[in-house]
Amino acid sequence: MSSVWSRCSLWLSLLLFLPVPFWAFGTGWASVAWLAEISGFTAIIFLVDGGLVATMMTATLVTQTILWAAALFFASARIVHYVPGSRRAGFIATTGLLLLAGSLLFPVYATSFVRDGEPVNLIGLFQ
Repeated sequence: MSSVWSRCSLWLSLLLFLPVPFWAFGTGWASVAWLAEISGFTAIIFLVDGGLVATMMTATLVTQTILWAAALFFASARIVHYVPGSRRAGFIATTGLLLLAGSLLFPVYATSFVRDGEPVNLIGLFQ
């Protein structure tokens, strides 16, 4: 498995499943994919309605999404750099499966946008 493919695979797993802290009308923990979804919704509201609150929410969420995506990209690049090439594919697959299982089985995401901040798993986050 090439280092570029490994880095992108690990980055995608981290974007989809790793809970990261964020701030938007309160604090919480959610995946970067969820942050991107909410950023898209607020961007649509900003484009349709405008206004100061929509502008601030869109800017805050988009900035946090971009910063976390970049941080996870560089982290995945560093992680892949330290894993030997012969064990890289197994490491990436194991990491992705562990992140998926953890996000499905345990309530690791908490946000005021979903169930008033009650911790939920990955399925509950997108309901």
